[in-house]
Amino acid sequence: MAELYGRAGVERLIAECLRRDRASLGRRRGADLPVVTLVGPRGSGKTAFLAHLHEDCRGRLPVVRVDLDGVAERPTRKIISELAFELSAKCGQFGQIAFPHLALCLLMVGSALPLNSRSQAIRMVNELLRKQDPLERSADEIEELLRLVTATGVPSWTGSVLKLLWGGLGWVSRRRRLTFGARLSKEASAAPPGPYGALLDMIKWHAHGADQELDDMFCTAFLLDMRRAYRGLWRSGQRTTNCLVLLDNVDSVSGRKLLATLMRASRDPEMPDPFLVVCTSRSWLREWDSHWHSPSASARKRGRAVRTPEQATLADWSPAGRGRDARWYLVAARDLSLDEVGDLLTADRRDTVQDEEDARVVHRLTGGLPWAVTRLSAAMAETDRDEVSLRAAFAELVPVARRELLYGLTAEQQRLLINTSATPTVERGGATEDLGADRPGAPGDPYGLLGNRLLLAENGTGMHPWMRRVLLHELTRLNRGRANSWESVHRRQCTRASQLVHVNYHRLALGEFKEVVQHLERVFTHESDEQWLTQLDAITAAPNALPQDRSAFDQAAALVRESGVDPATGWLVASLWINADPLGDPRRTLWQEIESGYRDLAKRHNWSRVLLDRAEEYRR
Repeated sequence: MAELYGRAGVERLIAECLRRDRASLGRRRGADLPVVTLVGPRGSGKTAFLAHLHEDCRGRLPVVRVDLDGVAERPTRKIISELAFELSAKCGQFGQIAFPHLALCLLMVGSALPLNSRSQAIRMVNELLRKQDPLERSADEIEELLRLVTATGVPSWTGSVLKLLWGGLGWVSRRRRLTFGARLSKEASAAPPGPYGALLDMIKWHAHGADQELDDMFCTAFLLDMRRAYRGLWRSGQRTTNCLVLLDNVDSVSGRKLLATLMRASRDPEMPDPFLVVCTSRSWLREWDSHWHSPSASARKRGRAVRTPEQATLADWSPAGRGRDARWYLVAARDLSLDEVGDLLTADRRDTVQDEEDARVVHRLTGGLPWAVTRLSAAMAETDRDEVSLRAAFAELVPVARRELLYGLTAEQQRLLINTSATPTVERGGATEDLGADRPGAPGDPYGLLGNRLLLAENGTGMHPWMRRVLLHELTRLNRGRANSWESVHRRQCTRASQLVHVNYHRLALGEFKEVVQHLERVFTHESDEQWLTQLDAITAAPNALPQDRSAFDQAAALVRESGVDPATGWLVASLWINADPLGDPRRTLWQEIESGYRDLAKRHNWSRVLLDRAEEYRR
């Protein structure tokens, strides 16, 4: 499975964080833990990795996985209740973790009781709190209390989860007074003193829509219950690993609020929380800027580089001098290497020679993005693997790939990025009015947008190769004459380019092959070989909109024949241009023409060593 390749280092880090030091069993203090965050664009395998972790840990330790994606915001207290519901399930030697503080919060959150029944409800709460028998044996009192409060807003699902959240207290609770309200009042500094302060506040906050205060109280209750579950020699001896909380898409509004509230509530340095949070993000968060270096930030900005899976260790996350935001530990959901793509294909098909060739094609086109690697390699297996059939297979993937890559962007942002794909580089803070769509001068920052969505190329100067290829395909589909068609975008860039090499880059993209070859022939006579090769490489890197139903050789032959240019230079430029497209000449059928072209030019320049060395690079 492509999504799991290159993630072994993250698994080792998580295993390291889950282990509890046996020397500290029974003590109040456990180990400080980071919030391990896997960062990468959509399609980088983050969700698949969390699913793998959930499946691997289920049954061995309490684990919960929640996807926080979605347009609608989810209240933090509801997510906290969902976490507790899953973590309270019985699990092997752990037994069952109880959440009595949180269960009490669930009872109170909707109880905007009329005055004549409020005192009765408080008396019942007091009686429950002071019982010395386990709460799970107080079913009659719980149900009676629920009947009192459900009419005024307790969530409909509260009754079905209360017994589960209260479960697990067992015989240990018989000799203890469960003064939950008093504990909550002590933990929540805003609550008035006394055992009912927090409970009365919750009723008031819910009535007045004070969501943040309610969320803080729910998180406080959740943390109290989790810490309580690991106290004492008996519990510590049974619970030798931390719990695992898996949160997908924490860059959503709900996810950011949840983690901010948890970090705010988790302020006891002497009692770290006995659970590890592993989360994913498909965009860059402002919270990270104080400690981490953003992909789109200036090289002069200080901050740690996002760690690779191979660099990730608990020791690498230094707890010294941390603030709240420094609990984050960012690990890249990196692209797959060429070798990893090759290993993946070989493992699936076991045809070593063919797989090595396919791996090169797949990696060059996808940049190693796991989602794209998986789907493209599967599509290739159903084709003849020639360039025409590969282009057709890619075209079928484009609609769903486009939706994945542009998910959550406005129509204007989508047009901006599609137009940006026509440019050779994306500059930091560069003016983008010439890339704008229907309104000239429309504001936009493609570099910042790509950096925020973690879709900059590895060298930081352009768009991720898979995204660029998908968006270029979209650009070719736009009708001529439209403001954002292939022709219009490249024409605008051509007229506004300040350097001659960029002018000819866009002229070649427009199909002005003859004019570009003639320009290169002119400068060949008065520039050094090194300078000429630099210009040749930059110009022939231009994208093309050539007919997709012709072979690479037929495309090049047609360009040379129809333009009437010198065959040696013409074949070299045409072959390099087509070869620059990952799907132009995937089987390298034009490499012989490229080698021959360089040798012919070397002969004209007194057997130039520079040109001969370049020719050797294309010898097969």
